[in-house]
Amino acid sequence: MIRKLRLVSFRAYDEVELEFDAEFNRIIGANGVGKTSLLEATAHLGFGNSPWSGRNSDVIKKGEQFAIIHGNGKARQQDVKIRIKRGTRKEVYLADKRLPKLSELLGIFPITAVGPQEIELVKGSPTVRRRMLDSALCQVDTVYTDALSKYKKILAERNFALKGVKSGSLAGGHVLIDTLDEALAPEAGTIMESRMRFINDLSKHGAEIYKEMTAGKGGELSLQYKPTIGADGKGAGEISEDFYKKIAARRKRDLDSGDTILGPHRDDLLFIKGKEEMARFGSWGQARASSLAALLGASKILHSGTNSPVSLILDDCFAELDPDNTSRFVEIASRYGQVILASSREIEPPEGKKGALFTFEGVGNVRRTD
Repeated sequence: MIRKLRLVSFRAYDEVELEFDAEFNRIIGANGVGKTSLLEATAHLGFGNSPWSGRNSDVIKKGEQFAIIHGNGKARQQDVKIRIKRGTRKEVYLADKRLPKLSELLGIFPITAVGPQEIELVKGSPTVRRRMLDSALCQVDTVYTDALSKYKKILAERNFALKGVKSGSLAGGHVLIDTLDEALAPEAGTIMESRMRFINDLSKHGAEIYKEMTAGKGGELSLQYKPTIGADGKGAGEISEDFYKKIAARRKRDLDSGDTILGPHRDDLLFIKGKEEMARFGSWGQARASSLAALLGASKILHSGTNSPVSLILDDCFAELDPDNTSRFVEIASRYGQVILASSREIEPPEGKKGALFTFEGVGNVRRTD
């Protein structure tokens, strides 16, 4: 849970310090005043970077050379400071100790970030869905985090070797590729087995949340794992063996394309309404509700898998929801951790959780007014 947030030269903010409620927080203001920037900074505390912006330097206030994000929780070790300076690497500190790897920050402040673009979780590319899986799993499973990091590194080396063999510039490339395949397989097995277990749990929780959010009128929702090789019911070791056999069998085609086609980097997650894919046959309202249900389901899993309450960062994500669905969503979200939401319209807090209200007196000028 995030208790305090301090910003210096971040986006439109010169300097601001906010104290959040432990349960429910509303950031209400017109478009362009800096609501999303506050949530983006808050998300940095959990991920070490922005869930929505690409370049680090984008968050530094125009005319300044650095930005600072500083957050505290109730636990002593929950003290995160991030310094972003133009032209240099980002510096991340945990309890005043600099972290050599950004992955060491994961799980200190468990966070689920939801923005208006999260409808792409259903309607968009598989990359969006894989990012959601990785974001959730890396916060609760260090083995998964390590396997994913190794897999990406080996995969990059394999693709480089494929291109080298194809162009004739890499001597002994076939032997190298076989060595890389042997190294890639166990990491792929770990990743796919973890994703399979996670999605099985996520489907159950997401279906329950979706049904409640839509008052049973949105149809039945389920989530299905779609890996590039069969993984259902298999352990990591068996998946690893199958992966190695299949990636070796299709090496010639990979050499022709210069790219690795099989593997967790090509996995997908399907949203199913009844027996039809939500991406093709669901309405925008149903897609919005199902994406929110999946993200809340992920938060429920995070909530049970971490020692600290999850912070749900909700950025104006109610566009396709009617007022009743919005109210139900807000009430459900408040069960799974600390809610910090931003909206251009008034959002009523759930019953019994008045929480904190933050409003604006111009761009970058926010204060708590409850």
